[in-house]
Amino acid sequence: MEWADLIVDGGVRDKKQQAGFFGTLPTIPFNYVDSHLQTWSLTPRLSIKNAIFGLPSAILTGVDYYDRLPLRSAASQGHPPIHVYDLSQKTLAGYWQQRSGCCRPPMCPMAVEFSVRI
Repeated sequence: MEWADLIVDGGVRDKKQQAGFFGTLPTIPFNYVDSHLQTWSLTPRLSIKNAIFGLPSAILTGVDYYDRLPLRSAASQGHPPIHVYDLSQKTLAGYWQQRSGCCRPPMCPMAVEFSVRI
C-alpha cells in the first residue's frame, strides 16, 4: 500500500564480563567473576498516512516487546555459578499516536496530536 509502511525494528545485546581480583587476605587469595547478561527487543510499527474528512492525518501504531534474560555470575573460573541473579524481565506495550491537521494546507500549518500507550 502506498499510504502505509510496515517498520520492523529489533535488537540484541549480549554482554559478557570477566574480571579477576587479587586479594591480600590468605583466606581469599583470588576471586573471579564471570557475568553474562543478554537482552533483546522487537518493535513492529505501522505508519499510516491518509486523509480524514479531507484533512491530512498520520498514524503511528505498534507493539514494543523487550526481554532481559537472567544474569549469571561465577566466583571462580571454570566452576558453576555460585550467585545467580534473576534479573529477567519481559515487557509488552502497545501504542497509538495520531496526528491530524486542523485545516487544509497550506492555509493552516497547525495540527492536533494525541497518543495512547498501554
